[in-house]
Amino acid sequence: MAIVQVGEDLIDEETGEYAGPANTTLPDSLETIDDVIAFLHRLMQAQSRLESKRMELDSIIEHCRTMVKREEDRVNWLLKKHESNARLIAMSELPRRKDGSFASKTFTCPWGKISYVDVMPSVYVTDEAKALEWCRIHKPDAIKVSEKILVTPLKSHFIEGGDLVDELPDGFALKEGRQSATIKTIVESKANAGTGSTEVD
Repeated sequence: MAIVQVGEDLIDEETGEYAGPANTTLPDSLETIDDVIAFLHRLMQAQSRLESKRMELDSIIEHCRTMVKREEDRVNWLLKKHESNARLIAMSELPRRKDGSFASKTFTCPWGKISYVDVMPSVYVTDEAKALEWCRIHKPDAIKVSEKILVTPLKSHFIEGGDLVDELPDGFALKEGRQSATIKTIVESKANAGTGSTEVD
């Protein structure tokens, strides 16, 4: 594993993974409360930079969305304005056989093509409640039923006072209880980012 310095960071040259800061005042292992305070200070600085980059990214994404919306509007306007006539005119240019049937159902030019496909009649639902009522009587196999296990009622069945009171049947497993500690800096508390939670057994 080769670690190289890139700016202020150390990077694993083979995997591209972050390997820590190039220069740090933190000890290799925290031992005192002063070390913990220094760690929280360093964490706050890192989260401040993270939030700044997130805001920058959001701004760029929003700008890109605006540009994409404008291009979508241009495409939709062209289609709404000319698609119908384009289909009719292009169909009149399609080659035909002697019996009058189409020899090809695709009009092509250097900039694109218009293809014609026979679409068979279909059925779609306009009122789901009424459609379900009809299907229950006349076509029950058209109804798809989805099943999902709710875990919350199972907790009270198998666990009481933190202890397992009944043997778990096949298909279930016990997730052991644990103590959870949440570490948050003032930056994360304000941003409500929710990325600094640490669970301790």
